[in-house]
Amino acid sequence: MTYFKTITFIAAAVLSIHTVAQEPTAKLGKYREWGDRDLAFNSQAQLTCDKNFYNLNLLQSKPNKKGQTKTVFHLSAPRQQWNFGRAPINFLSMRVNGISLSSLEPQAEHVTTWKKGDRAGVRYVLNFDGAKIFMDAAVKKGSPLLFLTFSQPEKQLEPIQKPVQINFSAVVSRLLTRKGVTIWDGVYSRQAQSAARLITQQKAPVKLTPADKYLVLSDTILDGTGKGDAKGIGPCLIAFDLKDGMTGTLKMPNSWITHIEFQLPPNFKEFKSAVFMQKNIICNAEFMKRFNAEKTAFTSLD
Repeated sequence: MTYFKTITFIAAAVLSIHTVAQEPTAKLGKYREWGDRDLAFNSQAQLTCDKNFYNLNLLQSKPNKKGQTKTVFHLSAPRQQWNFGRAPINFLSMRVNGISLSSLEPQAEHVTTWKKGDRAGVRYVLNFDGAKIFMDAAVKKGSPLLFLTFSQPEKQLEPIQKPVQINFSAVVSRLLTRKGVTIWDGVYSRQAQSAARLITQQKAPVKLTPADKYLVLSDTILDGTGKGDAKGIGPCLIAFDLKDGMTGTLKMPNSWITHIEFQLPPNFKEFKSAVFMQKNIICNAEFMKRFNAEKTAFTSLD
């Protein structure tokens, strides 16, 4: 009887530990990678769930010789050298009332973690000279996405008078190098698969529609099929919900960097988006196989 109780207790304890491990968590720490000694503000949100993890960094550089600083968001974690996580590229930039996120003075009290149901996240209060934007970054049980939701207070000290601009930047799969020299333009084969169409790289910006819903960004040359990462690390993804006058534009020329830009009306209530990055190298075909098998998990913003 005692033996049975002991075994039962151990089994229950193991099950409890496993269950806890599956729950999403959000913790605050410090960015400890490239350039961390040159920072005046350093806040890292460590977001983990059963399907993925992301380290989201809000960083401000120390003043340069002219007294200028720069504030950025970027992602870091093992294997996140490319796609949305290519440091020191800030994968997310914003402009509110003509004021750039890069000029903000972040404060520790404006970065707080939260847990609600099957989600855990961090809220950033971004103050653009009296016009505030709330940005909630979160992970969810059963989803590999990093959810990024933007909203504003019901009452603003300074009203938002111009469209809010949000720009995501990605080095899709990786940069191409030859004999140790980076090739910036003219050698790429970027493409974006949306819910409605396949978009190939082109000089002209492409207007996004509510029907597009998401973009699987990949490169047919840097397709993740080689040894190491010489042939890239594979696709990444961005999902979005365009409604209530929100617009989007994809800028994907034959170049090293791709931009996905959104404009939100000054009176917007909420803009939902999410990004995905693979932690290990995966070829285009294998990713699309996984994506099609788990499409809801990769595209649902709810």
